[in-house]
Amino acid sequence: MTVPAGGPAGGPARAPAGGAPGRDPGGGLLERAEALLGLGRDEQAGELFARIVADDPGNAPAWTGLARTRLRTGDLPGGLRAAEEALRADPSYAHALLIRGGILAALGRTDEALASLREGVRLVPQAPEAHLALARGLAAAPGGIPEAYDVANHAVRLAPQEASAHFLVGALAHRTGRRDIAEQAYTEALRLDPEHTDARNNLSVLHMNRRFGGRRRFGLALEGFADVAATDLTDRTARYNLEAMLFTVVARARWLGLLCLFTGMTGALASGAGQGSPPHPGDLLPRLVTIGVIALYWALWALRVRHRVPRRLRRPLLILARSCAPVVWTAGAVALLAAASVCVVAVPWSDPAFLGAVLAPSAWLMVIMYWTARWSLRRRRPPE
Repeated sequence: MTVPAGGPAGGPARAPAGGAPGRDPGGGLLERAEALLGLGRDEQAGELFARIVADDPGNAPAWTGLARTRLRTGDLPGGLRAAEEALRADPSYAHALLIRGGILAALGRTDEALASLREGVRLVPQAPEAHLALARGLAAAPGGIPEAYDVANHAVRLAPQEASAHFLVGALAHRTGRRDIAEQAYTEALRLDPEHTDARNNLSVLHMNRRFGGRRRFGLALEGFADVAATDLTDRTARYNLEAMLFTVVARARWLGLLCLFTGMTGALASGAGQGSPPHPGDLLPRLVTIGVIALYWALWALRVRHRVPRRLRRPLLILARSCAPVVWTAGAVALLAAASVCVVAVPWSDPAFLGAVLAPSAWLMVIMYWTARWSLRRRRPPE
């Protein structure tokens, strides 16, 4: 699963030191607009910023604030126009350069974006937010990941207590396959900010994809995704990751279903089935033993799954599984395999055609249902 290294158009959340302070007509409107922006009330903040620039077209911080509101509401062209107005008012206003670079990166104008971001870093070389913005821009550029990783590490050195800097280092290390570094960086980000849902989600992705420490990491991944989904009800990525883990558990059970089908077929043939004559009373014991072996297989599988899933998540995950069509379809196909394996050995059949009539449809339905469900699950994946 690919983990994005943060949005390239995010920009810093606060202005780095440096740049012209601008004027604030209207007795604190700029502070009020910034406060509204911090509370997520983007439309109201945008209205206040618009009022300020209408009265004072040379107010670079207000134009920059307006650019941020446009960016957050998805109006990239409007945000770019506002950022350029800020730079027209003050060409050395670093925050406007960084916001402009983030917007240009989101628009795919990579070369212009990096030029703007590098100029912003040049003006405020000690501001960690500037280096983070440049790292995000580099991450979106072809072949820019190695430099982005170095720049993000420099931001960590400038601000070791900044959770977003550690997260970005982790995300970039994750994308380049350095999982140990990524895990350490995500863990540090969560230590600094326990509510950092992106770090928790990506750390859970690492746990999910680890080959070793299976039970512990599987449980950690489930708990991480569940915590993110509970903390942020709008986070579709965490819910999708939970669905993907449930699908993986159910899909892997298809191999056990095929094993049980083979076991049932072997037990039936050992009892004299398919010989064209009615079974003898002594043939009952091999059938009973085979049914017991099949039941043991599924009991061990159920215990293993139960052992790996944290107790507090069992009921919520069962409810989620019931609401996820790909998981339900795959589970139904696996259940059909299990039923077919018991049917093959329990029914005292003698005609050889019976085996093909049960075996072929069950196996083919499993194959078709698995790939259909997998395709459907991928379509549910939220955009990065």
